Amino acid sequence: MQMDMIMGQDELAIETLSQLDEAGDVSSMRDYVAYAYFDPRPFPNLMAMLETQGAHIREPREIPYRCKL
Repeated sequence: MQMDMIMGQDELAIETLSQLDEAGDVSSMRDYVAYAYFDPRPFPNLMAMLETQGAHIREPREIPYRCKL
């Protein structure tokens, strides 16, 4: 997932993590929430878990070391 985002392939990163979200495996995804560039909003099950915990959802930042393709 991180490599996809560094390479500018955000859609592929979302597609990859969507499989985990759809399977209800949010425990595998929760570590990404700590990254400033991770946006949990495309993942409804992860968002539901975060909302139950009262998490503040911030706007994701751009990756400063993203490859220029």
